[in-house]
Amino acid sequence: MRVRNSAKSVRRVVVLLAATAALAVLSAGGGVAPLASAASAAACHAANCAGHDPTTYGCSATSTTTRSGALATVWNRYSAGCDANWGRGQLTTAALNAGDQMEIMIDTVDSDHNGETMCWPSPGNNEGFDDEFCNGYYGGSSIAYTDMVDGTNVTQAYVIVVNSSGNFLAEYEADQ
Repeated sequence: MRVRNSAKSVRRVVVLLAATAALAVLSAGGGVAPLASAASAAACHAANCAGHDPTTYGCSATSTTTRSGALATVWNRYSAGCDANWGRGQLTTAALNAGDQMEIMIDTVDSDHNGETMCWPSPGNNEGFDDEFCNGYYGGSSIAYTDMVDGTNVTQAYVIVVNSSGNFLAEYEADQ
């Protein structure tokens, strides 16, 4: 009897290990949120999400508004589970080739009637403040994103593009 129970226990452990490995592979590929993020999904809601990183807090986008232009694309992403928004932006190849840079902002009036503004790049990312101010510009090819704002009311996400001298070139806005 013991041998059979041990064999069943070994099979259960093998099945659990296989399931854990499958989740890890899917998580690494972006198919499923990592287990740590899923556990922290309830870590914030609406105004409590202000100034926090959506990835760290497990807030997955359920809808996105996008605006593209000659120099950049801006995404206004919303998580229904967290009732929060964040802005994402990326420079186009033409902007990168010209040496242009961007900053990304998102703002709203939260459910407590307070203004919230997040910016990237910002020295205060994921600190939970209602306002984060930009600290320079980003000129890389990766998609960058802001911390979250309360998603209760309409939010406005912007990408502002400047040339290498810091002169304004364009602004793209996506409201949600």
